[in-house]
Amino acid sequence: MRSTTTRVRIPATSVLTCAQFAAQVEQSSRQFGSQDRRKREQMLLDTFEGKVAEVAIAELASDFGFRLGLDFALYAEGQTDNGSDISTISRDGVTRLVTKKLDVKGIGSRSSWLLVEDHKFQADVYLLVRHRLSRDELSRMLITERVVSDLEVEVLGFATARDFFAPDGEPYVRLARGERLRAIPEIWDGQAPDTPGWISCFRSQWDSYPQIGPRLDAPSNVGIPASWLRTNFEDLFTFCWDHAIPEDNA
Repeated sequence: MRSTTTRVRIPATSVLTCAQFAAQVEQSSRQFGSQDRRKREQMLLDTFEGKVAEVAIAELASDFGFRLGLDFALYAEGQTDNGSDISTISRDGVTRLVTKKLDVKGIGSRSSWLLVEDHKFQADVYLLVRHRLSRDELSRMLITERVVSDLEVEVLGFATARDFFAPDGEPYVRLARGERLRAIPEIWDGQAPDTPGWISCFRSQWDSYPQIGPRLDAPSNVGIPASWLRTNFEDLFTFCWDHAIPEDNA
């Protein structure tokens, strides 16, 4: 079934919080010896895009009666959030600790793929949020430190870790460093191939599809097009709630 875009409006106050968090991360990177200005600016923008995407998921969850606790912690170099961007979930005044790992990905306004680097493939569920503003527009917002309006993004959907793999156990798409994504034809738009013949056809024709986007930096990546994503968000948040545990059991 074709993925349905859900637009989410993020209040300016929340956008500002994300910008301030990104600035803290960038400042922290200097303390760990990262002096390359371009790399720091890229980190600033990547962090901002990612945190805005997480807030968008929290805003969406509130439409279904859930409140999500996001991770705004600053980690020392070499430490991570272990692949989970959401720490708690609340409903009807009760808060539980999320046991399933949810990784929220933010992509640019022209992107249409959910791509995960192999060494970061640790989550149970991956959620995809697309920014409507270009990276240049977001960058100017950060540089000028002027966040005066709400920000609208598109929640494209989510995928379980299993969704990246065909029934034969192999990824639908695996890309190495230096390769580029492809624009898949309409025949594949909306549903992943699910029989041996169709899977073989999809893979054998991959090199004939038009290349899109920049060359990839990570050594190995798996991905699926956004049109293959699930969009039953209420079921997802209910699943997270059902598998969460009371805070005092941690």
